[in-house]
Amino acid sequence: MTLPPPKILVPVLFAIVALIGGWLWWQRRPALQIPRLFERLEAAFHDKDASEILACIHPDYDLAGTWPQVLHDPGTARGDAKRIFAQVFLMNREEPISATITLISWKPVAGDARGGAEARINLAIQGGMFTSAVPLLSNHRFTVRPASWLTGAWGITGHDPIPVNLPGQ
Repeated sequence: MTLPPPKILVPVLFAIVALIGGWLWWQRRPALQIPRLFERLEAAFHDKDASEILACIHPDYDLAGTWPQVLHDPGTARGDAKRIFAQVFLMNREEPISATITLISWKPVAGDARGGAEARINLAIQGGMFTSAVPLLSNHRFTVRPASWLTGAWGITGHDPIPVNLPGQ
């Protein structure tokens, strides 16, 4: 088998590289990834998937610092959070928990070298103990930024305080 002449091979290879590059750029656009992030989070609540909920949280999110009342050790906070979500879903299997998330708007964060954005959402969690524990969050601010260069997926890096009224507190 002989290779095509360089006159044909080079433009074909260049076109393939350009198509892959264009596709990667298209997939990483904030206008595409930010809505996908909140759709994934809503689906994770619907599917009762603690792992996917944590996949929506950026590795730089300070779980222990944001939720010190339930997550005490920064070194084990991700694993502890996964176990807590799994237990909450299990405890509420008779009255399943669901979330309704509506993305209102998003805008880039000025001066953020890592390409972050601020998103405003409406969040309602229904079912189980969350019906009374978490009030409706209206126009709530979340900060997000790219979490994976390979997939282009974004993750939550922070948010305004979320009031949680845990039973017994």
